[in-house]
Amino acid sequence: MTGKPTSKIKLWVHAIYNDALNPDNSVSLTKLILKPKNTPHYSREGVPEYWFTDRTAAFYIQKVFGDDPEILHRLGIKPENVRHILWEANFGGTNLSYYSIWKDGGLDPNGPKPHEDKVDYRSPEKHYGGFSGFFSPDSTLLEIGSGEGIALAQFYNGLNNRGQMSWIGIDCRYQSGEIDTDKRGKLQFVKDDFHKLEHVPDASIDRVLSVQSAFTHGDMSRVSEQLTRVSKQGAILRAQPLMDYLKDAINNLTANGWAVYTIGEDSLVARLK
Repeated sequence: MTGKPTSKIKLWVHAIYNDALNPDNSVSLTKLILKPKNTPHYSREGVPEYWFTDRTAAFYIQKVFGDDPEILHRLGIKPENVRHILWEANFGGTNLSYYSIWKDGGLDPNGPKPHEDKVDYRSPEKHYGGFSGFFSPDSTLLEIGSGEGIALAQFYNGLNNRGQMSWIGIDCRYQSGEIDTDKRGKLQFVKDDFHKLEHVPDASIDRVLSVQSAFTHGDMSRVSEQLTRVSKQGAILRAQPLMDYLKDAINNLTANGWAVYTIGEDSLVARLK
C-alpha cells in the first residue's frame, strides 16, 4: 500500500466499516489490506530492481479494477481518469484506432484517419463483471510475472470463495514446480517463462492478471500469443502495461482475438472472443 499514513488509516477504517456492514460479502476488505502470507520462496540472487515489494491488493484494485466504481468506493479509492475505449480488430489488428486515440498518435498515426463518429466514449461501468466477476467461483486464475507473490496472496487471503478457485502465479525466478489447474483453494507458484508458458496447458485458464511485468518487460507479441493459447474462450485479462506500453499491448492482444478496453491511461481489461 502506498501513500501518506492518513490515507492508510482511512483505507483501514473503510475496510473495517464495510466488513462490519457486509459480513457475508464475497471479499473481506480488512484482509485485503493486511500483510499477505503464503508468498513464494525464491532466491534473491540477481533479482532485478523493478521487483517491488509494495504492490499490494489496494494498488492492484486501483489500477486494474478501475472500471468497477463499486469496489473502489468500498475500498475508499477514488478513480481518476477512468476511461473506456473499446478496440475491435477490423483488419487483423492493423487498423484499430478510434479518432481520439489516432489524434494523440495512437496505434497507427500514419494510417487512414478514422471517422469521428466511430469514437466510443463510455462512462465508468463494470466491464466483464468487474471485481466480483473476475474472482468468480470455479475459475482458474493465472498471474504472469507474479514476483514476490504479494498481490496474489492478498487476494487469496481476502476472498471468502478462494477454496472454489485455482490460484497460479508464474515467474522465471521461482523454484521448479508443476501446475495443477484443477487444484482448488491453494496457491501455486511455479517457475515458468511468460514468453513460453510451458507448464500451462492449452485452453485451461479463465482469468489472467498482470501488473507491469510481462506487458512492460516482455515481448508483447509472444506474450499475447501464449496467453491466447492457454486461455479459454471468454477468458478475462486484466493488466497494467504502463502508459508507454499500452498501445502495443492493445495492438497485440486485439490481433490475437481479444476485445480490449482501456482503464485510465495505463491499464486494460480484455476478453478472449
